Amino acid sequence: MLSAEATAMQAYSPEQNAVLDALIRNRSPGWSFTGHLLGISYDRIGDTNCMLRCASADHVLDDIGRVDFGAVAVLGDLALGVCSREATGASVRMATMSIGLTMHDAIGQGDLTARSQLSSYDPRTRISTSLARIFCGNSLLCTLNGVFKVLPAPEGLATLDPRFRSNDSVGEYQCSELTDLTDREARIYSRVAGTASASGQSFLSRFWGFEVKTSRAGASGRVEIGPHIGNRVGHVQGGILYAFAAEVARVAAGGAFRLVSMHASYHRPGEGGVLCANALRSYQGRTTSVINTAVTDGAGCTMLFAQSTYCRA
Repeated sequence: MLSAEATAMQAYSPEQNAVLDALIRNRSPGWSFTGHLLGISYDRIGDTNCMLRCASADHVLDDIGRVDFGAVAVLGDLALGVCSREATGASVRMATMSIGLTMHDAIGQGDLTARSQLSSYDPRTRISTSLARIFCGNSLLCTLNGVFKVLPAPEGLATLDPRFRSNDSVGEYQCSELTDLTDREARIYSRVAGTASASGQSFLSRFWGFEVKTSRAGASGRVEIGPHIGNRVGHVQGGILYAFAAEVARVAAGGAFRLVSMHASYHRPGEGGVLCANALRSYQGRTTSVINTAVTDGAGCTMLFAQSTYCRA
């Protein structure tokens, strides 16, 4: 718990305000902490026409002012899943089976807008497929395709209640709103409170806890599992898991290469104490590079496998 005296002494950065705002909004069940943190909202929902937005607030940008790829991954996962949910009902949960992404432009500045639609739904297998396009500002950034398994919602899980677009902005918190943080909320907030920015690493990567280093054959990474990266069910949010694999693959490819495409298959839900990733260069040419990335739990069981293609920038 944060004391009133300690809270009153603090000056809050945009990042701290964003985390506190998400914690307070997340007290109303039906959405997720990550959705609130990224300010993701819905303009339209329907199985043939969905539109979601993510505003390019300070905490959603990387260290040089571009929209963070993590926000793209989370927005894409949500946009693909919501179409399938519309075909099956809100009182279910969507298990991500695979996500494929093709980049059409380099990530730049501007709000993200995702437009998605349902491709198919088989009631016998309860498997759905969907397509999405994400725009950064007015430019097409990437296209995505996703496959989802529709599962019964755990008992007691609140029905998804998407946050529709409004003029609400992140609150400016001073002291009174913070003195009643629960222990769980305080642990999440402690990940941002007083944390200095690391050169070359975005706020989201630091807050989510991505630890990545190069190796002779590529790169490896580690992230602790906790409520700061969880979805409504308590597993690692599918977009964050995708973003973690992409970050380790990016380091393996090297700074001279730019992401062209990435396909990830999800094997198991992200749960346990820690995620580990190992990215290996399966091909390295003069103009292209192919990276295979496996994300495992602490026991070595594979949770996600991804193959990424890069071109020399």
